[in-house]
Amino acid sequence: MKDIVRILEGIALDNNLVYHYGKKAALNLLDGSTEADTTYLLHEFTNRKSEYNDIANVKKIASTKPPKAEKGALFSIGGQRHSAGGTLFTGADGTQFEAEQGELIGVMNRNAARHFMAFNNAFSGGGASAPNYFAGGGIVSREIAQQSLNTDELALKIAEANRNLPPPVVAVQDIVTEGNSYVRVRDSANF
Repeated sequence: MKDIVRILEGIALDNNLVYHYGKKAALNLLDGSTEADTTYLLHEFTNRKSEYNDIANVKKIASTKPPKAEKGALFSIGGQRHSAGGTLFTGADGTQFEAEQGELIGVMNRNAARHFMAFNNAFSGGGASAPNYFAGGGIVSREIAQQSLNTDELALKIAEANRNLPPPVVAVQDIVTEGNSYVRVRDSANF
């Protein structure tokens, strides 16, 4: 242990670094006693053996299989944001899509997918599917809604509503007030 301390002290001296090891290194990080414009070389040592260092644990970690989604699952996406290229997923059949860090991918089991597709196909827009990039999230719709507004019927409804309005009640004072308002606006206009 003394050899590594001497080596690191030598590196620190040669590079104008302040060297601390052991508890002092940890305490400097915790109590904020570091100084501005000073670079520290901190070294913590331990005699403890890591639980992952033996070959049995390394083999166990390496043999871990990816999770299956037999009953459906949600997977949280790691990797990059869309703006940095995203995380590209490619299925065995060549299907590709991009997702970004923090998004979720939902997997339906076959039975749920069959029911969902039956419902979806019953109300399909008739368009073909194509790869999409969901940079803003949400669902992209490629179909344009057909105008279903009957203007003749709308005109009849508006006319009927106008006929059903009560007759206006106006006092003479209201007419005089509005007439004076018109005169004031006209007088201040630039003709």
